[in-house]
Amino acid sequence: MGGLQPPGKVPYAVNQEIFRAFQFDGEIDIDEAVLGVARRWAGPRDAAALVRGWRKVEAAIRKFAPMSLYSGFGSVWNRLLVRPLVPDIARIPAAERAYYEEVMVSPVHNPNKVDLGKDVLFELIPKEYAKTACRRIDAGVWKPLLAAILLFRERRDAAVRRGDDRAAAVFEDQYVRILALRALYETLRNTAAWIHAVHEHQETKPAERRRAVRALLDRAIGREIDNTAALLRLWKSARTEWMAVSG
Repeated sequence: MGGLQPPGKVPYAVNQEIFRAFQFDGEIDIDEAVLGVARRWAGPRDAAALVRGWRKVEAAIRKFAPMSLYSGFGSVWNRLLVRPLVPDIARIPAAERAYYEEVMVSPVHNPNKVDLGKDVLFELIPKEYAKTACRRIDAGVWKPLLAAILLFRERRDAAVRRGDDRAAAVFEDQYVRILALRALYETLRNTAAWIHAVHEHQETKPAERRRAVRALLDRAIGREIDNTAALLRLWKSARTEWMAVSG
């Protein structure tokens, strides 16, 4: 979500540390500054590996296609992580949608409740942009992000085996948070697939094309079910408090 994080909850926020360093010296060498933070947190043995992991995450973030409001506060306001991805949301009875609709920051008649591509009186994400975003995410995001996840996990396990609690703590924290980021990115990717497929299905007539976009939507639904299961496992098992939760 950006912004500043309380160190008691987010003890390894590297961007925040670099902002701090820049405030004192606007001429800092960014690579040296990042490596210095890594040394302080993980120790000299693991600092370079920690930086490699951060760079892989950065590469994935830079390749991600922004999804309008959903890439920021809209994912929370519109309860994107807990909404069902089904072809026709309106077919779900209102009582069964209440668990997330009652806490959406949304007007009563907001079309976003049944159309993920719209919000209030405007088009939130056009069909063609959603198609491009989905392709861009698949092409550029998953490889570096999964590489970072693997690196953080391997370094955490190695640190645990040799009894290096300091390095184990930072790699565990980053591992969990990037798993959470992957889950959010997967939901955003599948939302893009929904917007493209549903609107293309509505606007096209050839039966072959309609079957193709329906198959695309079916795959996105399957992916999101798997993604939700993974997110729930993370929620139940992670020792790192990776998501702020309101009472």
